[in-house]
Amino acid sequence: MDLKWLLELRGEFEALGCSPTLSEILAMKSSVSILCEKQNHDVAHFWGKIKGTERNYLVVVCYTGGLLGTRTTYASLDGVSWFGLPFVTETLISHVVNIRDRIRGQPLVKVPIRHPRKRTAFVDLSPLIPPKPKKSEEEEEEEEQKEQKEPNEEEEKEEEEELPEFEEFQISEDQRIAVLVHLIDRRGIIFPQDALLWKSANEVKINPLFQGFTTETTLDDYCRLEKDVRGESARPNGIIDTMPTLSEDLPSKGWTVYRETNSKVIKVVSRLWPGLAFIIKENKWGTVYLGDGQRNTDFLFASE
Repeated sequence: MDLKWLLELRGEFEALGCSPTLSEILAMKSSVSILCEKQNHDVAHFWGKIKGTERNYLVVVCYTGGLLGTRTTYASLDGVSWFGLPFVTETLISHVVNIRDRIRGQPLVKVPIRHPRKRTAFVDLSPLIPPKPKKSEEEEEEEEQKEQKEPNEEEEKEEEEELPEFEEFQISEDQRIAVLVHLIDRRGIIFPQDALLWKSANEVKINPLFQGFTTETTLDDYCRLEKDVRGESARPNGIIDTMPTLSEDLPSKGWTVYRETNSKVIKVVSRLWPGLAFIIKENKWGTVYLGDGQRNTDFLFASE
């Protein structure tokens, strides 16, 4: 959610969870503008507030070169002092998803984790369909290759046997926060159709003529700003003309659209991540997460 709209939309997401206080919002408006000036960021979005057992995290996402440019995520405990979150890798994600402890609010505190080592799936199973008979020439070539690879294969097997059955690591809390932000925003930020315009070949801007939705809306009216997607009508120079809609997210019923009677406010609430919601009020819109970092593990709603 753009920081310039945060104060006006504050009343719409207060009921979602641990919403930022008025003093935190005013502190962020000043401190984030200074942060953007020092780091040469163009756009600053309030990502959300993560509840901890001791202290809470405020998270902002800054962009350099527009919404399709370089993205940098910062966290703060007071809305004044900010620190950058670590880089997220697939290995880090595989470790963090095994943590069950609650977030405390201590960025440098490390949590020990121990989980089974990932092995190649079905490596020990033989194929159901028997292999085709091979010609004598192919058999001779395979025998020669086996003779060359045998010593290397023995060394690899010895190394695999030496590896422990369980992996043990120390994960800091700021790494957990970085992974949480990455998982929630993995498919790109949400925006209403017609709310953005192409400013140039590699940059988008806010559509000044967009005034919200006057009629009922569905998930097909909201898209993901995903610059790496290439649709069927993508132009040769790499411009994305078609972006994925919110109805394509998995699980298929992971979002619910709410609109109160005689109200201009529309809320699209996530059922997968409690506390995550997209809010649109006339021409102001944005996504905010206000929760404790726990994902909904009851997927019965997907079969409704």
